Amino acid sequence: MIPGPTAGRRCTGRRGDGRGEAAVIRDGFITCAAVGLVAAGCFVGCAGSGTAKTPPGGGDPVAIAKDPEAHTSARLRAVERIWEEAEAGRMDRAAAREQLKSIIWTRQPGVIRTRAIEVLLLDDREEGLADTRNMLGLRLPTETDWSVIGLICETAAARGWTDLTPAIVRSYARPVFEPADDARPERRALERLHPGVSVEETVYRVFAARPAPGLSELALERAERARRDAWELLGRLDPDGAARRDLLAADDGDGGADPMIATLRRSARELRAVPVTGSELEWVLRLQEPDAAAWWAEAAAAVGGLSEAQAQGLRVRHAEAVRWAARHRPAWVKAGREELLAELRSRLAGRRIYEREAEAGTATPARRERLRENEASLAWGDVLAILVIDEALRDNGVVSALFEQAETDRRDTSTEHGGVLVAAGLGEAGFRAVAYPPRPTQRVDDTTFIAPEDMFRQAPTALAHYHFHVQSVRNRAYAGPGPGDAEYANKHGRSCVVLTSLDENRLNVDYYQRGGAVVDLGAIER
Repeated sequence: MIPGPTAGRRCTGRRGDGRGEAAVIRDGFITCAAVGLVAAGCFVGCAGSGTAKTPPGGGDPVAIAKDPEAHTSARLRAVERIWEEAEAGRMDRAAAREQLKSIIWTRQPGVIRTRAIEVLLLDDREEGLADTRNMLGLRLPTETDWSVIGLICETAAARGWTDLTPAIVRSYARPVFEPADDARPERRALERLHPGVSVEETVYRVFAARPAPGLSELALERAERARRDAWELLGRLDPDGAARRDLLAADDGDGGADPMIATLRRSARELRAVPVTGSELEWVLRLQEPDAAAWWAEAAAAVGGLSEAQAQGLRVRHAEAVRWAARHRPAWVKAGREELLAELRSRLAGRRIYEREAEAGTATPARRERLRENEASLAWGDVLAILVIDEALRDNGVVSALFEQAETDRRDTSTEHGGVLVAAGLGEAGFRAVAYPPRPTQRVDDTTFIAPEDMFRQAPTALAHYHFHVQSVRNRAYAGPGPGDAEYANKHGRSCVVLTSLDENRLNVDYYQRGGAVVDLGAIER
């Protein structure tokens, strides 16, 4: 699933975001109770406690270690006894290792699993350490307990296990509320494993590493996932893509033989933009398919004619606006940023603004939605995109379609609805509003829109993504993007529009983009 715009109360996660750990990962964020690493000295006191009494030296250690009713101290001692039994020859070593690994992989308390990892590391035979290292590399990308994450990262750094770098990067790629990115254990491990190399460059190297030939299908899938997660992480560490442009330009590896890197270089050269997030990377890869070839050629020609000043801050989302304007509003692509702003100010003059009020009185700060309050955040390409989107939203066919879709959405209380604004054709001046209702399995509730995969796959050349806030006819409190909508724009890098019902005949329109800029475009009328 792909995170979808919401009325500000809910956001869902995408496939592959670790939802197998549903009890501790919610809404695409790790929400562990512990936000820092738990000190080893407080493991017993911090762990859950059972009341069952177990003789310290008696009973089956495997059963006790896995018994949720046993006291924590007894379980910790039992974990140690499993390996002692193997060392004494009373248990097969391989069997003991598998029992310890099963504790690490299952939903045991973090304190029990960290002790199991520590005990496994006592097996210092070459084959034992290799197996432990492999297991920790597989576990880390989906691990959610900070004590376990911290121990794996510390172990990798202390032992110089550079082969765990992709796993560390994949773990680091998952966004969390806290700790901050610069305080996370994954970052500290990367800095220690690769001294003298910036974390951004280390993560880029994971992205740039081509899978070795002859890998199994499963190993190849993991390698490709690591590359995409690395790019997703760079979206946070390098939010404007500047570091990646430099790294791509300086990369003296065999990037030309790698389709992914070749695509990135082509995007930087011809669209003058590097995709920032993992979703944007997938977007640009989709634009390389044959059915988008004509669009790419026209967009690249239009972008190539821009001045250096106009190209400052260009993003992938701007390419369609530049392409359309070059054909239908050539004066716009010749204008500077201040001229475009003057045109936009003129258009918005006299339009009534309806700012979102749903979060009033909460800790969520209100977003200012007037152009003058957002101008500083808008690059030349942003202003052009807003002008073209405003043009699309004044198209009679688009307006008619949007009101029809809004009514369908209001009747459907199982989900929010949305779609894409697209040009009618490469040589046509008009626009269309194409609806993409969520699939039956993606309908969460009436305040959540989960954009279906088809919306991304079938409409890569769309001008903008849109969705509705029309739960009631008079819904003006929700006139504007909510927190989940901002997350969507940040993740997918699209130009976004939300349409909110003001009354039976008016929909308020708000434009928003990655980084938080919001511009209220006034209302469209039936």
